Amino acid sequence: MKTSKFFRGKGKYLLIGLAIYATLFIVLMVIRGDILANNETTQLWFGELRKDNDFLTSYLASSLDSLIFFVFIGVAAILISVKDPSNERLFQKINYIFPQTQRDTVLSKYIQDGISTLACIATDVKRSITVQELSPCNNYVKIDIKGRTHIKNIFNNHDFVSDNMKYSMQADPVDFCDIWAEMLEASITTDVSKPISSEQHLNGTIILNKNKPKHTEAFPVTLAPNAVALYYTHGWFWQSQEDHLKLNASRFVEKSIYNVKNDLDKPLVFIVESNRVQVSLSEKLIKKIKSILSNASLSEDDKGELIKLVNPSEDKSQLETKEHTIQPGKSCSIFFDNIVPSDTIKFIFKVPEIKTMNEEHK
Repeated sequence: MKTSKFFRGKGKYLLIGLAIYATLFIVLMVIRGDILANNETTQLWFGELRKDNDFLTSYLASSLDSLIFFVFIGVAAILISVKDPSNERLFQKINYIFPQTQRDTVLSKYIQDGISTLACIATDVKRSITVQELSPCNNYVKIDIKGRTHIKNIFNNHDFVSDNMKYSMQADPVDFCDIWAEMLEASITTDVSKPISSEQHLNGTIILNKNKPKHTEAFPVTLAPNAVALYYTHGWFWQSQEDHLKLNASRFVEKSIYNVKNDLDKPLVFIVESNRVQVSLSEKLIKKIKSILSNASLSEDDKGELIKLVNPSEDKSQLETKEHTIQPGKSCSIFFDNIVPSDTIKFIFKVPEIKTMNEEHK
């Protein structure tokens, strides 16, 4: 509970004035004899004044009326001014926490948007990644990604309102076909039992090529406090075997699952590089020892690397890698939890049995 700024700043002066006025009223009642009438000291001091007290009686009657009026008005004003912070609107809370926003509307909107973004989290993310085919030159793999995300408004009593829920795709240029990528589906709904409005889904397939290598689709969404929405995406693109696929989290993600399937007729090497990958010390040692044995030498750098493995760093931003070989028709699942936008997650896809055109020219 808190009171308005007026009563927080000047309320003490109002109470002091009321106390002085009440004290004066009590003293006048003592003088008139309504209080301590039989006390010897008051009779000695105010005995003569009590003999003729018509004026005093009239004054006290008027003062009592005024005192009662102002006490009731003051109590009513204080009760009205008492507010529960949880019932105030977001911008009012921001103005109180950051007083400068009252003079700068741009700053106020910036902070409101930032807080509003933090209030929308992804509770559950599922992405199905399928490596469908190799390019004619063997340099690229065609990757199809379907995403299903539950987003939740964690505000206690504020709606989450945004017209900036985005699905973006930027295709890498390729020289063996005209279509570099396609956005096939993007939609968001707060009620799966109702049809999705035209403003909340992708109208048709978006083709990405040399004339339009990038596209962003934005959707409006309004979520009541603690409400949940479903966000669907689907698209495909050509990915270089020498490059990585970076997956950025735009908000806090409680739990995410990536299921990678190999639809090729050859084994697929799937490499995960992330600061969230947990690699045991034994795995690191085995990997490093294999590397040293393959070189048949132990350089000073190798010694330093081994020392680091025995005495691991506490740096949470360090990227670790894990490698998985997925056989044709099989799949592999990767789990992450408590992902934040600053985390790094990279996927690399390679077909080791096939030489790329770049390797053949070396």
